[in-house]
Amino acid sequence: MSKQNAIAFHKLLRESRDLQRELRSAAVGFLGTLTDDRTLFETVVAPVAKAAGVPFTYDEAATALTDGHELSEEELDAVAGGTGTYCQRLIDGVLAES
Repeated sequence: MSKQNAIAFHKLLRESRDLQRELRSAAVGFLGTLTDDRTLFETVVAPVAKAAGVPFTYDEAATALTDGHELSEEELDAVAGGTGTYCQRLIDGVLAES
């Protein structure tokens, strides 16, 4: 696993309607029930990323998004959608696409 996978996941998510639907479907059952970002990541985002072939940890995602990798406009759009935590913004962005 690596922070490169976190970056790759964001790119895949931006480009794949199927992956967006998969993340949306995984998230729907947990909306409003999981408030801890790490738990939300481990319950919703990590399984979807692993199934997509780009597994990464919460810490790797945080590192990739803050440590020396300047996100492109597209990558920023992939996590945009609110003022919440990483996973909340990621999921909100996908839900806004529906």
